[in-house]
Amino acid sequence: MKTEPQLDPYLNQFLNLLAQDIAQHPGAAQPIAPSMALRSLALIDGVEIDIDKPLPATDE
Repeated sequence: MKTEPQLDPYLNQFLNLLAQDIAQHPGAAQPIAPSMALRSLALIDGVEIDIDKPLPATDE
């Protein structure tokens, strides 16, 4: 039996707030510049992430 993924209530609230803001101000949303996307990708190039590994106590 497949279970549905659990939704994070805070993420859900944030996404609802974002959707409301976009609906109220549709012209304010702008696409990310390709140069910014490439810069962002360069910052994480080679970084490996284990999402199953717990965060250190200092990062929680």
